[in-house]
Amino acid sequence: MNRHEKLNYVEFPASDLTSTKAFFEEAFGWAFVDYGPEYTAFSDQGLDGGFFKADLHSSTANGAALLVF
Repeated sequence: MNRHEKLNYVEFPASDLTSTKAFFEEAFGWAFVDYGPEYTAFSDQGLDGGFFKADLHSSTANGAALLVF
């Protein structure tokens, strides 16, 4: 349920969606729904979100959002 004035969804860039999904499935038991070859979404993890295919990705060297799992 979306809540007004609360963070409801987050999206992350990923250069390799297959490996990204495999990591989160193995490490945390997440399930994904693919929306074409360049987007995958997760839900019911405290915050819904997704990963989109991108050449660039978040890194500490370039600065990125800090999310604590």
